[in-house]
Amino acid sequence: YASSLEEFCGGSYNEDPEKYTAVSLPAKLNRLGLTYIGKNEMPIAFPYAAQLKKLDLLYAMLDTEDHCTLIEKCPNLEILEISVANAATIL
Repeated sequence: YASSLEEFCGGSYNEDPEKYTAVSLPAKLNRLGLTYIGKNEMPIAFPYAAQLKKLDLLYAMLDTEDHCTLIEKCPNLEILEISVANAATIL
């Protein structure tokens, strides 16, 4: 268990979404990249959202509403990485 981990980026969501509810990330995590994450897997980030300073959704498989739902849960966000296609609508 990497208890000092502050940044994590990755993603391969090939299992049923229920299996991801048991995912536990380190308490110090404040930079998160969710590669290829879909709407059903978004709850993985919810417990950590308030402490995130950086959120990378560049390759997320989310629609505009999903992006907004996740971003709204991140009041301390300083850096947001999203695709140009979503930027105009979301921001």
